[in-house]
Amino acid sequence: MQTLTIAKRSDGDSGPGIVATWAPAVAQLVSWGSIYYAFSLFVVPMESAMGWLVSLISAVAFVVAVRLASRRKFSEHQVNVR
Repeated sequence: MQTLTIAKRSDGDSGPGIVATWAPAVAQLVSWGSIYYAFSLFVVPMESAMGWLVSLISAVAFVVAVRLASRRKFSEHQVNVR
């Protein structure tokens, strides 16, 4: 049976680097997962409550996202491809 070992410094202490690495990694995993899957959880109740189609809900969400992105002036950071 193989076991996972964490590399330790020569003095035997793994130090705060392990926590500083894994804490943000877990936080990113949970936050991106909840944002990504939250929309699909709300689509079915919104569709039945409002009588809308999924395509209409997606279109409204797209328009809102584009307008929010355009307010942030991302166009200044775009790369021109020729």
